[in-house]
Amino acid sequence: AAVFFIAYFKVRYVTVEGSTHYTDEEVEKFAMGGFLGDNSMILSWRYKNQPIKDVPFVESMDVEVVSHDTIHITVYEKSLAGYVTYLGRYMYFDRNGMVVESSSEKMDDVPEVTGLSFDHIVLNESLPVEDETIFARILETTQLFGKYGLSADRIYVGSGSKISAYFGDVCVNLGEDEYMDEKISNL
Repeated sequence: AAVFFIAYFKVRYVTVEGSTHYTDEEVEKFAMGGFLGDNSMILSWRYKNQPIKDVPFVESMDVEVVSHDTIHITVYEKSLAGYVTYLGRYMYFDRNGMVVESSSEKMDDVPEVTGLSFDHIVLNESLPVEDETIFARILETTQLFGKYGLSADRIYVGSGSKISAYFGDVCVNLGEDEYMDEKISNL
């Protein structure tokens, strides 16, 4: 019975949806790790009404057992607002200012954010800044850039939380939060 259970419910086919930061093989490793991680029956019990958490750049992952040897993994990634450079590393943060990853490699689709003042950074904690609402504004700005097919190299947060964006050597002063959609549309 044990041999049948292990052999019949062994996962042979995996489909992954929604991942841009990780390869399908890396997502499989996250989801199918641990004791009997390649057994669809065990996976259905392990992830019943409980998503996978604590993976950098990933909000959650859902594992759906399609058949006895097939699973489908859906990845919901965190929206990265930007990164700051600190001690030679790229520190990526989300919409809440939470530092979700420290990397030696720079991602092309995430802008650098300058002008923020802090004296330390701790992974999985918020960046220590005076006005924490700035992170939502940065994320909104980067999402609007994506909406209009723009890609800023750098975002500068100035005094009074005024935002400027750099496209190569060109600086665009976006100012305060008012009419940001219209400003970026005109840009």
